[in-house]
Amino acid sequence: MSCQTFGAFFSLELKAVIGALAPWQTWLAGTSRGVALDNTEAAAVDDVKKLAPDARELVVFTLSDSSGETAEAVGRAALVQFPPGRASIYRLPQVKSCQQLAGLVRECANGRAVIAYTLVLPEYRETLEAEAAKYSIPTVDLLGPLISRIASITQTAPLSQPGRLHLLDESYFKRIEAVDFAIRFDDGKNPDGIKQADIVLIGVSRTSKTPNCMYL
Repeated sequence: MSCQTFGAFFSLELKAVIGALAPWQTWLAGTSRGVALDNTEAAAVDDVKKLAPDARELVVFTLSDSSGETAEAVGRAALVQFPPGRASIYRLPQVKSCQQLAGLVRECANGRAVIAYTLVLPEYRETLEAEAAKYSIPTVDLLGPLISRIASITQTAPLSQPGRLHLLDESYFKRIEAVDFAIRFDDGKNPDGIKQADIVLIGVSRTSKTPNCMYL
């Protein structure tokens, strides 16, 4: 549950936190490469061609009918178990049609490839598996088996709606409002914020009050 917080006195500056994360951002950038695709088969195929993977390098393509963040995160977690340089990741998000999927799979066949995917729509999963079989490309369904198991146990049909993990619903806007409140009244800038706050954090300097406000 989001709540409004008020960090009093001298809070830890966010710049220091961001600076500390910079080396990790650089490392992550070197382990994953992605591409934003248009919603047409021609544009999607052109995008994959531009990647031009080394034929000797294993490429893990992560396909999704949403942002593709879940598939990429799982792929990256798998890759770190191997020495550097053995494989790379390409994220192919926002798949919008079976035709687009067919074009993407065809281009993935140009090198050593594995396709890991999080496709919510059953027809997309069926199309991908059929097309990948034509080119003998190994596939890993990261989402389908779990959805099927939950549906079987709960006797409930899945909604089959891509992108629900990132819906801009009421709870999302409440979180944004809470973060904005914490920023506006941080460091005791305006004592009137105390009257509106659900939680007031008080402490000496450099005790991570601001990050805790953001978290709450």
